[in-house]
Amino acid sequence: MDAVNDGDVYRPIAKPFTIEDLMALVTQAFDRYKLAHDNTELRAKLRLREEELKRIAEEGERKAKEEADRVQIRREENKSWRQASEGMIDLCLEILQRIDPDLFRHSRRVATVATAIARELQTSADTLSKVEIAAQLHDIGLLGASLDLRRAQRDPGRIADLQVREHLLEHATTAAQLLAFLPARDIVEAIRQHHEYVNGSGYPDGLAGDRLSHLAQILSVADCYEEWGGEGDRDILARMQAEAGILFSPEVLHALDRAITNGIPLVRERQVLPHELNPGMKFTSSIYTAAGMLLVKQGQVLTLPIIQRILQYAESNTLTQHLYVEA
Repeated sequence: MDAVNDGDVYRPIAKPFTIEDLMALVTQAFDRYKLAHDNTELRAKLRLREEELKRIAEEGERKAKEEADRVQIRREENKSWRQASEGMIDLCLEILQRIDPDLFRHSRRVATVATAIARELQTSADTLSKVEIAAQLHDIGLLGASLDLRRAQRDPGRIADLQVREHLLEHATTAAQLLAFLPARDIVEAIRQHHEYVNGSGYPDGLAGDRLSHLAQILSVADCYEEWGGEGDRDILARMQAEAGILFSPEVLHALDRAITNGIPLVRERQVLPHELNPGMKFTSSIYTAAGMLLVKQGQVLTLPIIQRILQYAESNTLTQHLYVEA
């Protein structure tokens, strides 16, 4: 019995038995041991498969973690780049305001009109931000240019001096080159195209129709409206609407019409001379000395001491910019 039990015998057979009983018993034994052998192999395969799945899962987790780390690094890099870009944009605006306050005022007003148009077109918050940046910086290529030159932007052909005309025709390209550091290429593209017209008669590339970016079409309308003196002025709008589909996008002009109806929040301002300053007036732009030092900050409400400081400076120095106060 010990031999039978220790030998893992399938089962004993008692006498008397027939050959048929023996054959059936042996067949059952073969089937049993084969099943046991197959189960052992299957369990071994399952263990290998489990180990393989575990390895695959661990590899997947490792790759997922690596990808998450890369995404986080990219986010941090993008955040740093955005912060750096915002700082460089602020620096450009500061330079523009210090060197050419009148051009800065124009750009700021164009930004107000352009964002009002973009809102009427129901653009995304991201596009709205890009419109504002493009409008604020669109004329940086004209930094230091004369007022007459800036007024000739819409009709450069009337400038007799070929060198001056060439400078004017290249100012959009120059601005785009100066702002090449911006990560948003569509902002740079819009600035380059802000003097292009729907019919292809603009500059610098003579682009037309669908080749013009949507941002550029908004910027072109806002820029022209402000250049022509627009401030809720329907006569100027009518002049521009006469050029719908020729110079300007009809869709953008319709949006400008709605924006004027709803009220574009342009700051009403007037130019004054130093001796016309009175307490309570508010400057609409910062005032700098000829050396670039801040004399009065934008939005400053004038008091007698501030007025006296300005007058004292003006007595011994030439003010290099016009004084604008809220009307």
